[in-house]
Amino acid sequence: MEGHRKRAASIARRLHSKRSRQLERFALGPSLGQCCGGAVVLAFERLDVADLDWVTTLAKRIAQGLSTVRSVSFAPNPDAVILSELEAGATDADCLLWDGAGFEEGGALLTETVAPRDFHVVLFGASHVGAALVRVLATLPCHVSWIDERDATFPAAQFVPDNVTVEPTDAPNEAIDRAPPNSYFVVMTHNHALDLDLELAVRILARGDFAFFGMIGSYTKKKQFEHRLAARGIDPARIERMVCPIGIDGIVDKSPEIIAVAAAAQLLQAVEAQAHARRVVIVVATDRLSAPTPDGVRSPNIRKSTNPTLADKIARAPKAELHIHIEGSLEPELIFALAKRNGVTLAYDSIDALRAAYAFSDLQSFLDIYYTDASVLLTEQDFYD
Repeated sequence: MEGHRKRAASIARRLHSKRSRQLERFALGPSLGQCCGGAVVLAFERLDVADLDWVTTLAKRIAQGLSTVRSVSFAPNPDAVILSELEAGATDADCLLWDGAGFEEGGALLTETVAPRDFHVVLFGASHVGAALVRVLATLPCHVSWIDERDATFPAAQFVPDNVTVEPTDAPNEAIDRAPPNSYFVVMTHNHALDLDLELAVRILARGDFAFFGMIGSYTKKKQFEHRLAARGIDPARIERMVCPIGIDGIVDKSPEIIAVAAAAQLLQAVEAQAHARRVVIVVATDRLSAPTPDGVRSPNIRKSTNPTLADKIARAPKAELHIHIEGSLEPELIFALAKRNGVTLAYDSIDALRAAYAFSDLQSFLDIYYTDASVLLTEQDFYD
């Protein structure tokens, strides 16, 4: 592993005086202390003042919460970096290497989707539990709208985290209407009469486009709400999406800090589930046209994608790999033959002794055989044989 790190560092240093971009392939084999095979390709890029234009544009788009596709050519005479709009339905960060004419010479292209990781949380309630949840959410990539009717309950401005917006209001329902699609709603109000909680639940469930809706309470409260929401005409499928009590299973402590951590963990589970659902169909385009930026100014750096081809969709579709390790298919007779041909000394006296060692009992005994197999494979002819 250390040798590969030094090699990677050496390549990076060479980019200062030679090519500005380079791809390098590393085999994931015994030299890296791995036995699963495969390879990893590292992309090296040298940035200088000529890259300032697209770097600035990308930084502005990230600040605006906009996702961007960055296309980088690794051809011998590469084009400038291109920033593009995402295709409809593609929202998550990802990275794809298009192997044009091969890594050595041809038009390999790297497309990298740079997507904001922030998610929007609408939190009702500035009680002890709500305040504890805000302190946890302050450490996560999210923006929080913190809502309560009682202005005095909120902490002083200097103690409010940067990613939190305090919204004291007598009309909390309006905050639900203002929330963007795919928001994460958390109700932790102080209202024990349940009327406010019920009205919030009705308003949230009526939207239908929420990513998550959780409420502090008990299973008894949930049953009461299910009946009352059904009586209000709410779709049973939407009622089913209401989480109450909030928080991951298995935690029984009811102190505010513990409830906050459990609720935040459940929010992150919902975020992951949303991301997984969006990855079902991911497409990429190969041709892009100029398009205006969000402020209406047409820029040569931001282009809009055309429809992806079938090949693009196939390339981006999730895939399962079925493979065999060549080293693991070696028979003892061939191992001894290759060892003799390549002057490799084995730790086994005979073919029978090596064959007996194939009855491995744990991971280490398996790795011993695996590395023995791999040690005799030194030339292209060895793999052919």
